Amino acid sequence: MTLIKLKTSIASAVAVLALCGSGASAQDAEAWKGGYAGIYVSGALFSVEASDLTDTITNDAPPISELVAAGGLKLGYNFAPRQGNLVLGIELDVNGSHTTSKLIASNPSGTSGEKFDNDVVLTSLLGRVGLANGDLLTYAVGGPVQASGSYVMRELNGNGSESCITIICAQTTEDMLGVALGGGFEWAFSDNMTARFELMHYALPTIAAPILNNDTSPACGGATLAECSVSFKSSSTDMKFVISYQF
Repeated sequence: MTLIKLKTSIASAVAVLALCGSGASAQDAEAWKGGYAGIYVSGALFSVEASDLTDTITNDAPPISELVAAGGLKLGYNFAPRQGNLVLGIELDVNGSHTTSKLIASNPSGTSGEKFDNDVVLTSLLGRVGLANGDLLTYAVGGPVQASGSYVMRELNGNGSESCITIICAQTTEDMLGVALGGGFEWAFSDNMTARFELMHYALPTIAAPILNNDTSPACGGATLAECSVSFKSSSTDMKFVISYQF
């Protein structure tokens, strides 16, 4: 799902819920008011498009998409701004490492080709808007995401080594600011405990890593250092199962 489609889907869902929930009890939002802390497990589809102007290392490699397991923590507060079923909230979400490793082999033994590795931690400050209906809260969520990650693309040359000391590599460690959008359903199954299913999409900015020989010189012949680099454009779509305790 593209970011534009996701925004449209969330906006449509909130509009429909606003119409459907107009007759809810005045006490619904008050029951959700207060602070909470939660933990979660998630499955993520992490996608990366890698390219370089000189085709020195990526050689028109296909987009990389990997299913990865992750987990994290949530800390937030819900507000009931007026009588009715409207719930507003703010939430800190720390999403653990998304670790990806992909070999694009050019020979049967897998000793030649491109090897991609990355590790990304996502920390989001999110705003929530939801509609309560008794023990069920349906919500949309969005805000900025701080991504701290490392990216490495290696040109394997058949000697069995993956060390950037002996082969051509493009690698970088970056802090990036992106956008997180999503939504979900939360169920209060006891006085202080809730369970929720949440779908989140993280869109991250494009970053660049210089392509270097093992002596750290540019590996693209006469190309400048700006031209001799790999661009990484990444995103992640996460499905989360969250258990929270309400204070």
